[in-house]
Amino acid sequence: MFVRKELFKELYRKLFRVYFICLILLDISAGMVLADDVYAIDNLPPFRASVMDGYAVRSTEAKIGQTLSIVKGKKGLAGEKSQILEQDYDVLQCLYVTTGGPVPNAFDSVLPIEETELSEDKLSIKVLKQMNVNQFIREKGSDVKQGEKVLEQGSVLRSAEIGLLATVGKISEIKVYKKPIIGLLSTGNELVEANTVELLDGYIRDSNKIMLKAMISEHNIASEVRDYGIVGDNGILLDEELQRASNECDILVTSGGVSMGELDLVKPYIELKGEVIFGRLNMKPGKPTTFGILNKSIILALPGNPVSSFVTSHLFLIRAAKYLSGQFDTYQNHLIKVQLIPRNVKLDKERPEYHRAVAVQDQLSGKIYAFSTGSQLSSRLISARNANCLVILPKAPQSNDNYQCFGDTQALVIGQIVTKTSNEIAELVKQHDGQTLKNQCCGGHHGHNHNHQDQQNQVSSLNSQKVENITQQQQIQTNQSADFKVGIITISDRASSGEYPTGDLSGQAMRQCCESFPHYYNIIQQTIVSDDKEKIKGELLRMSDELKCNLVLTSGGTGFFERDITPEATLEVIERRAESLANYILIESMKIVPTACLSRAVIGTRGKTMIINLPGKPKAVKENFEILMRSNVLIHALGQLKGTDKH
Repeated sequence: MFVRKELFKELYRKLFRVYFICLILLDISAGMVLADDVYAIDNLPPFRASVMDGYAVRSTEAKIGQTLSIVKGKKGLAGEKSQILEQDYDVLQCLYVTTGGPVPNAFDSVLPIEETELSEDKLSIKVLKQMNVNQFIREKGSDVKQGEKVLEQGSVLRSAEIGLLATVGKISEIKVYKKPIIGLLSTGNELVEANTVELLDGYIRDSNKIMLKAMISEHNIASEVRDYGIVGDNGILLDEELQRASNECDILVTSGGVSMGELDLVKPYIELKGEVIFGRLNMKPGKPTTFGILNKSIILALPGNPVSSFVTSHLFLIRAAKYLSGQFDTYQNHLIKVQLIPRNVKLDKERPEYHRAVAVQDQLSGKIYAFSTGSQLSSRLISARNANCLVILPKAPQSNDNYQCFGDTQALVIGQIVTKTSNEIAELVKQHDGQTLKNQCCGGHHGHNHNHQDQQNQVSSLNSQKVENITQQQQIQTNQSADFKVGIITISDRASSGEYPTGDLSGQAMRQCCESFPHYYNIIQQTIVSDDKEKIKGELLRMSDELKCNLVLTSGGTGFFERDITPEATLEVIERRAESLANYILIESMKIVPTACLSRAVIGTRGKTMIINLPGKPKAVKENFEILMRSNVLIHALGQLKGTDKH
């Protein structure tokens, strides 16, 4: 679920007041957003200025070896009035100038001191290097011209922008969007302050409020944060505090009281006394989140579960506050494509999910791997520890709740992404991949035995590990260190003759599948052949016997058309059939599309090489490959052939 820009435009239109724009002084403008364009009131520099310490000369006269006399009694020093220096000078004279000092119109270049030789009497110099016209001179208005727009409305005032405002003399009455006053209110009979040392039975510490304070500070989105404490599930007390807070704040954030229980009073109160813009969202976590208007405030009513508050604050609070502060488009810029680890994820059958993960970028390829933080229970705040992205997972399709991520999954960046070498990432992938991660904790078993705490501790250390530079030699070692060598063959008359304008899509799909597991698969050969039995056999034999591939993948030619000859060619090459693997793919594929039963694909081995026929359609290639990677079935099979698997 994506937060629609139109929603915030509507909220902004309803809440817009004059006080959202204010005039401030430059020295308190950091982090603010300009509400108006800024133009230069004069030229910069306002005079011809020297770029170097040296001598202003005429380039036509200042030849190498030429002696020039130094003008007496005058210097182009920084801060000197340029008009005082304007006069007629002798053609063989030069004027001493400093960096930023004025250069009279009589001279057309500056000769740096290091390119001169000063006479013993210090009255003349000898030219050691020829200068070009206008060399080392900043002409009047060359940096900024009078009337030029230097900053646009919507610019965030960071150090460079503030320096530019000072440069053009804009130090007061700077029109900016006012950052909102944000109020925080926790609700619930079970809550006590976070500084409570000993918890009584039935009580928990209020972590949401202090977490939200830190988040607001981290993102610098408020002019002031007001703490309205904790209110129990009492209608009278709640009415009193909500009325006070919603009349004092621009944004009021509450936590708790928005579900369907009899003591969940916040949402009904907003419906009665204010206006609900949206509520009960189609997302996980944070389904009960309510967004509306109460008195003069936007009110964001968050669920009480800490992770729900964490995720929904990143999605709604930060963006709403930035929008009110003049940053009107802050969401799409923070979306990235990631490879989720582990790849096998059990999706929720009702709602899409924002999955907490630690994103790490490969220094060499640029690919980003997002390592899951483990169990995603909405009460388990430890799942947000060190998380720097929220991986956006779709809800489960009707037929299957298993999701295989091959690197095209979107994620919302919520923190800084670290980089690591390919070797480091390959080791991390080996530690974390191979199990199926369910959307809820399932008692510690996810298809392979592992411990949630161990996994969480491993993931939590990702951001703190040392980053090293990677060399070309390491790249070669990374490729060679993969467990299995792979050959890829696309079998198609049309592809081999170049008839497809988009290229070999099924070959690209096979490559993408293998490259999603760089620690397992190293592609050493990829080719395209026509639907000719002898050519197919020739490539299969070359990759098996000459190149010693551990795995050869083919795509295409497995149907009932006259030219579909791939299975027949494969049968003449393999020594042992792997019918159970072929049947496994067939059974699972038919759950996705019934016509998968039309495939005649063959799987078998020749020596230590496994040959697998895949369909010709790219989507089917990915689906078949995903089936083989479930529970690492293919990895175990290849390991047995190679003699490295002990199962």
